[in-house]
Amino acid sequence: RPLRPGDFGPAICIMAEATKDVWVFGYGSLIWRPSFAYVEKRPGYIRGWIRRFWQGSTDHRGVPGKPGRVVTLLPDKEGTTWGMAYRLPPSEVESIISYLDVREKGGYSQATAHVFAELTDSEPVIQNALLYIATTENVNYLGEATVDAIAHQIAHSAGPSGPNDAYIFHLAAVLAEHRVVDEHVMDIATAVMNLQRRLNLTPSVPHPTVLLLPQSADGALAATATLLALSDTQPQPQQLSQPSQQQ
Repeated sequence: RPLRPGDFGPAICIMAEATKDVWVFGYGSLIWRPSFAYVEKRPGYIRGWIRRFWQGSTDHRGVPGKPGRVVTLLPDKEGTTWGMAYRLPPSEVESIISYLDVREKGGYSQATAHVFAELTDSEPVIQNALLYIATTENVNYLGEATVDAIAHQIAHSAGPSGPNDAYIFHLAAVLAEHRVVDEHVMDIATAVMNLQRRLNLTPSVPHPTVLLLPQSADGALAATATLLALSDTQPQPQQLSQPSQQQ
């Protein structure tokens, strides 16, 4: 059966009592806005999954009848997905997971995955990190669409957590900041920016620098590579602890 909220919650809490180490892995808005307390954070990759803007959002970046689009993970044998892992304070594990269950209630279910520091590493730095995946069976799942169709939907959607374009622009910016190339995200972010320019739509947040760099026939992927070549520094870890229901 498909994963459902709560499938792993009790087991995670038992693990917290035994090991004092519970990690949550984010690959979307949790990267730049975790909105829960954490002891430590580490960037890394999970294997066997790819990030796609195929999940509808009716509670954060859209509304019922006019959903926005946010990312979920699709199984892919050769795939990898970069994100951010957070080690939770042992005394707050249960309350944070309860908060995340609410935040991710629009179609996401709990799962676990190993986190690798680098793509070439043979051993994970974190085992069985908790993550949330919107499976194809959930009612808000939208599935595959063309880049232009997804861009149009994002450019014209907004919800309780804000405009949908802010979500993809924040994601594109944080990936570039951490020197991560994700062609799917960058292609859609570029398409949203170009659509806004063509229709004279005001972006809700400034267009990410990576999208403003000169682009070749390879499009946003080339722009990302240019930014990576210009950057020699990695972002420093920081801690956030203000709760928020936004995504």
